[in-house]
Amino acid sequence: MALIPLISLSKLGMQFAFIKTRLQLGYNNNQAIFFQRKAF
Repeated sequence: MALIPLISLSKLGMQFAFIKTRLQLGYNNNQAIFFQRKAF
């Protein structure tokens, strides 16, 4: 009985980590674009 919530929690954790890394990568890309525009 305890395995089902653990599996769903691990899936949620993986989705959250994926979204977090996507957001972090997008933020870094936006910063890079901003600095490139500032340089030119």
